[in-house]
Amino acid sequence: MRPRRSRVLAGTALALALTAGAFAVGLQAQTTLAADATPLSLRDECRQALTYPGRTTADRAWLNQCVHALTAPTPTPTGPAAPPPIGPTATAPVTNPPTTNPPTSSAGTGFPTAGDTAAGSTGWRHTGVKLTLRTGLIRVRTGGTVIDSVEARDGIQVSADNVTIRRSLVEGGNSGPGAGIWIDAGVRGTVIEDVEVTSRPGADPSVESAVVDRAVTARDTVATVMRRVYAHRMIRGLEPGCDTLIEDSYVDGEVNPGGAHMSAIGTETCAEFRLTVRHNHVGLSPNKENSSALLYYPPQVGAYSAQHTTIAITDNYIVGGTYCLWLSSDPQFSGTVVVTGNRFGTEYYPNCGLYGPLFTDNLPREGHQSITWNDNRFTNGAVVNGPA
Repeated sequence: MRPRRSRVLAGTALALALTAGAFAVGLQAQTTLAADATPLSLRDECRQALTYPGRTTADRAWLNQCVHALTAPTPTPTGPAAPPPIGPTATAPVTNPPTTNPPTSSAGTGFPTAGDTAAGSTGWRHTGVKLTLRTGLIRVRTGGTVIDSVEARDGIQVSADNVTIRRSLVEGGNSGPGAGIWIDAGVRGTVIEDVEVTSRPGADPSVESAVVDRAVTARDTVATVMRRVYAHRMIRGLEPGCDTLIEDSYVDGEVNPGGAHMSAIGTETCAEFRLTVRHNHVGLSPNKENSSALLYYPPQVGAYSAQHTTIAITDNYIVGGTYCLWLSSDPQFSGTVVVTGNRFGTEYYPNCGLYGPLFTDNLPREGHQSITWNDNRFTNGAVVNGPA
């Protein structure tokens, strides 16, 4: 059973309720709370509570959010990087300006490439189709619908099962339906294939409401497939559901004009959580509030029961973020984690991520997950060590 949170965890609830940005990994809305609007001691209590033994991953993430919410922004440090914070929403200092032009993979050939031209391997351009412009949010309410060769200028919302979106360009701004592709919770069988997802033409990357928050939102969906997706010029990338396959896709070139905690591929787990991420370019460009390029984590709000996982992360090119890869643990996790054949890039940081290539929380010491770790290397051939 999940350990009970201490009094300080309960005492911070009001402060965190006032700043939805503190739960940006789990919520779409964001507001701001001035640091001087709440007692300093509350922030210090959160910091102190992080040092107590026996905290779960969710507790540590929650407490880091508390500290972040009650701390005024500080200047980017100019000296060596500070030790990493203790939660999946670690804040990375901006060491390079945000980019809207993701770098070419230094890993050589064989990995998915950006779909900016017909020579790319992702998005719609390489298919050779001509797009038909559609304005206004496209709401799909009929099961089995196929959307093909469309420029969806104001996003797509999927509310029915077995919908296919293919060979299309999807644009939008801000969060919620109308921002990229939004799949309603509980929807089954969505296939997104040969699709580019980005912000609207001319969107100002310094204005939060002008750019897409998440390219694809699929939380709590089932049997969702994202194949050859090209996601760029957005705040956050692909959010898998409870049962998701992501393959042959390219995610990179994020921007963050606000305070969202970012990932290229990231989601909460479910009671039965199946995630396969294979043969993708997974990049998280340097921005403030970076999390990991690829991560999953326990539910961040409310109580939850056992989480059984079947996770396979294979043959990907991963680069950027605080850590390139974050494998979460929790006392209530059981199942398998397979991480094989991945390559860790160095375009953004010499050690792949700001703090390193991998963070495994307390895996496998916490919970009951078995882990297979094999042939994971930097692009120069050096071995990336797995969980100790």
